[in-house]
Amino acid sequence: MPTYDLTESILETMGRVSLDMMSVQANTGPAWTEKNTTAFWRGRDSRRERLELVKLARANPTLLDAAFTNFFFFKHDESLYGPLVKHVSFFDFFKYKYQINVDGTVAAYRMPYLLAGDSVVLKQDSIYYEHFYSQIQPWVHYIPIKADLSDLLEKIQWAKDHDEEARKIAQAGQQFARNHLMGDHVFCYYFKLLQEYAKLQVTEPKIRDGMELVEQPKDDLFPCHCHRTKEKVLIPFGAKELSGALTVPQTECVQTALILTHGAGGDMNLKPLMSLAQAAASSGVLCLRFTCKSLNLVHRVKAYEAAVVSTGNVLMYLTTLERFALSNIFLGGRSMGARAAVALGRCLGVKEEVNVRGTADNMCERQLLERVVEQMESPRSVHWVDGANHGLAVKGRTEESVLDEVNSHIITWILKHV
Repeated sequence: MPTYDLTESILETMGRVSLDMMSVQANTGPAWTEKNTTAFWRGRDSRRERLELVKLARANPTLLDAAFTNFFFFKHDESLYGPLVKHVSFFDFFKYKYQINVDGTVAAYRMPYLLAGDSVVLKQDSIYYEHFYSQIQPWVHYIPIKADLSDLLEKIQWAKDHDEEARKIAQAGQQFARNHLMGDHVFCYYFKLLQEYAKLQVTEPKIRDGMELVEQPKDDLFPCHCHRTKEKVLIPFGAKELSGALTVPQTECVQTALILTHGAGGDMNLKPLMSLAQAAASSGVLCLRFTCKSLNLVHRVKAYEAAVVSTGNVLMYLTTLERFALSNIFLGGRSMGARAAVALGRCLGVKEEVNVRGTADNMCERQLLERVVEQMESPRSVHWVDGANHGLAVKGRTEESVLDEVNSHIITWILKHV
């Protein structure tokens, strides 16, 4: 489960704790190009490899700045690895491009905060793990280093020699933290964990004499959606109705909506659409997904038009809630659904579009598409996912990491255009 350190920091966000996931994102130091190019570490002597880390720093000060702020486990070696240095604000860590993550007595609890910053993390191989380690990948979210640190200097030099690649790894790690390690994500993780644990109970819990009901606080700060039913809607379409689902952001002022539909196969519950809807809601964007099974493009465009009209009615209802003030609608979709969205958008006078494509998509030759885009009068951009096929699957990458990349690009584009 999440560490007590991460859990406490979320419960006390902007309160008595000095470090939490939100405050880190507001204190990520100077821009990448302005950061110090020395690798950085501060901490206590809670593992022998940390002694080796300080030793390496002394021998290679131009590559690595590592020192102890406290001795406890190896006090007898303080004369060898001291003197102690003053504590450094965690926010000041991000003045440096390269952050070293070495285990202490267990997994180093600083990892979530390091990922959330704007520096690249060099993470030690380890037998210890946190609840999210199975979701992060070496060379995607962090740079791996051997458990004995024997390749640390080599990896630091690699990062210095491959600045753009290192920057992309830093950005991917930061995006992962924003999508998976914020308060609502951790609370949802606990909810699902306890739900599964409850299934293993062999006796029925009972309220006994002397027990008191503990009133639960409202989840206004970090709302958890995993236990809530989706808001289903029915969209009038001729004599029939289209099934739809709303994903509503829990923010004070919602001004933007995104409408999504699926490709020739599947329905509105395809994982990529649901993932994008959740990402949109986390960024304050209302999302409506709907299902239309027809393979006729004209029919699909008409269905999309019905969704837009009905969404107007839905939005009028939502605007009666004080926290909504909707003024922007974006049309989107997957494969054939995207074609329907673009066709309707052009009828409505939409001037700008964004495409997400895979470089290994056998239904879309990259050079041909790029030539077509160049000839278009209205602004259009294409984000290429390296190695992805038509379904955006990439060999050697998890589906979650690809969806994180896609969602991040789309949401960033939407927010840029509101």
